[in-house]
Amino acid sequence: MKYLIIFLLCASSAFCELGGVNGVAVEVNAHFVGSADSISYTPTVAKDVFTKLVPVMVSHEADYITFGGDTLTIQAGHIGDYTIQISVRMSGSNANDIWQIKVYKNAVKMPTSIGQFIFRTTSAGLADTKSYFWYLQDLAEGDDISFYVTNLSASRNPTFDDFKIMMIKIMGE
Repeated sequence: MKYLIIFLLCASSAFCELGGVNGVAVEVNAHFVGSADSISYTPTVAKDVFTKLVPVMVSHEADYITFGGDTLTIQAGHIGDYTIQISVRMSGSNANDIWQIKVYKNAVKMPTSIGQFIFRTTSAGLADTKSYFWYLQDLAEGDDISFYVTNLSASRNPTFDDFKIMMIKIMGE
């Protein structure tokens, strides 16, 4: 809990410049916060074939993680374990379509043990919001993280209305 409070306080650069807690220097932890708000993004998706998600995202806050339009990259000196939290609002043209969103590292799909974000439409054209998180171990300098989607039901496309990502390095690594 103490580290979370320090992390949140370090979002204010004035706190860190003043010396942190009891005069002890505090380093900002590697993190990224970005979103694509109020969009209408429809990637072309084939059944069981993963397509890279490339919504036009805005980086709201980033330290030691660079963002290149569709990929997050770990900078030098910030290797370790990370959590990624994602929230999407999406819809489809068919009820009961099942989409899967996966995290990829260096253009390679992470194993199923990392987790599977499954999104099922409940009604044609009805948007719904879902959130998920991944825990990625041993990310190294230069590792590229991106997100892909597929439809497990048919070759039908989802429409994303909102897309938010937060990636944070686990402190103490």
